[in-house]
Amino acid sequence: MTLNLAAVIAQVESDVRDISPRFEPTLYYELAADPTPERGKIIGVIGTIHFCNQTTARMIAATSWGRYQLLGENLYSVCQCSVDVFTLVNEPLEQNAMFENFVQARGIGFTIEDLIMDSAKRQLFIEKYNGPDNIQAYWTKIQEAVKALGGHTVVGEST
Repeated sequence: MTLNLAAVIAQVESDVRDISPRFEPTLYYELAADPTPERGKIIGVIGTIHFCNQTTARMIAATSWGRYQLLGENLYSVCQCSVDVFTLVNEPLEQNAMFENFVQARGIGFTIEDLIMDSAKRQLFIEKYNGPDNIQAYWTKIQEAVKALGGHTVVGEST
């Protein structure tokens, strides 16, 4: 059975729950305390799209949304999302498009087979998608998701 990367990551991140939010308080306080000009622009975009004040826009930016748990800050910068998060979480096709935008923009548009067979691609994907901490733990979650989705046992080498 061939699995696509998006299906595996949706399983890892949210158990394929479209409306899953995850607030990141550390990022929220960072955005409030020391906003860079680039982040200020993103907060402005979020505020315009959502018709909200900067405090609410920072909350949206500091929350991961939907089946792929894409951070609001990334949705409205890297992914170039143009809809509000309420529309996003209710539109699986829009979430799929944002996932594809993200992985393409970050240079990690790999296949699940790439991650299984190539430890360098695996590490790069995990670092750019989930962050540089706990690479092995995230890889274990990917392996578990592949199995849960009916894929073959993953035998890729450890990172």
